[in-house]
Amino acid sequence: MDSQKKRLRDLITAVGLMAISWGCIAQDYTVYEPGRPDPVSALGIGIGSYVGNRMVQDMGYELQTKYINFQGEEVTFQYQRWKIIEKTVCGNKQGHTQTYSKCTKAAKALFETACDELRKSNSGASRNTNMYCSAALSYKPVIAEIKPAREKTELEIRKEKCNRLIMEASITNTAQKRAERDKACKKK
Repeated sequence: MDSQKKRLRDLITAVGLMAISWGCIAQDYTVYEPGRPDPVSALGIGIGSYVGNRMVQDMGYELQTKYINFQGEEVTFQYQRWKIIEKTVCGNKQGHTQTYSKCTKAAKALFETACDELRKSNSGASRNTNMYCSAALSYKPVIAEIKPAREKTELEIRKEKCNRLIMEASITNTAQKRAERDKACKKK
């Protein structure tokens, strides 16, 4: 009976070390005893769960969110199946036009920079490289600039006055309004 316990303990230890090296956390290293859960089965379930979760992550099926500080902007976006969902880029800033525009420009630069750097570092074959390079090509930032209004020129002011007086003269059809119109609309 002692040799059976020793072999089982060695097996559990070997499987446990293998699980730890894969990043799993083994919950129970005790020898199986009647009435207690079988640690090998529990460990197998844990490894299977880990492998399943790892496959889901590697395949990119889960929706992921990224927050990256780039060029002084916090660029946020979501991706799934290794494709950036463009409508989520800078989604937290969509209510403020200028801030949103600045963020989307930074996002475009981020995608281009990440694509270039990832291509240099791992020969361009990774899913991250494909994701960022695809976004670098397809993503279009929002360009919005709000500038202060400029002063109207003298010519623009005269044209507006002329147009207003043309309308007034056509409505009232008086000699006085026609004279004001003719004076305002005369070329100088």
